[in-house]
Amino acid sequence: MRISYLHLLLALVLLWLPLALLLGRRRRRDLRNPGRSMLVTLPALLTSPWAWFDMVRACAGAWLLLRQVVELLPRAKPSLYEVMGAQLGVLLVGVWIQIMATGSRRLRLAPLFYLLGITIALVPWQVSLFGGLLGLILTCMLRRWYLAFWLMPVTLLAATALFGTHEPAVGMTLVLFGLVALISVQPERRLSWVFAEPDGYSVEEQPRRRRHRLLPMV
Repeated sequence: MRISYLHLLLALVLLWLPLALLLGRRRRRDLRNPGRSMLVTLPALLTSPWAWFDMVRACAGAWLLLRQVVELLPRAKPSLYEVMGAQLGVLLVGVWIQIMATGSRRLRLAPLFYLLGITIALVPWQVSLFGGLLGLILTCMLRRWYLAFWLMPVTLLAATALFGTHEPAVGMTLVLFGLVALISVQPERRLSWVFAEPDGYSVEEQPRRRRHRLLPMV
């Protein structure tokens, strides 16, 4: 087995760089407003440059990780499945970083386009195109964007069966979506979405709870 450490470093930078780090502090503060979740639409997501940046860099990082980092030699150890397990671990860490590494305990970012970029790199283009579009359409119809992480595995499996592709990388994609789906069900810390706000949109600051001091009893 041969490892290209240069390609590995590039892949880790692309996959592990937190999107929240590139957003300004003011933007991250605005993302904590729970009222923004009612304004999420597919056009608003598609017109955000951060969504495309997230998808392109995740696709490039996953492609480097799977195609350029490791070269398996004949009769070499570890096996293909052991290498795929390590690759899945790198991708899981990347997804976790995108959600949690925001600089605030109250902010968790929804990595939908990050996952779509990884899907494009991992599975055949027919599966990613058909399954991804079907998942987005169903999510738009239901108008519950956290359901995208539950619907995408179903639509990707349907596309896999339709086109008759049987690749282990499809299972890796399902695990990544499943991780985000489990995180999204926590009501006290909902996922925040990065999208292009409509004209005239302003974020209202949420009122802070005042702590009442107890007066000493005489």
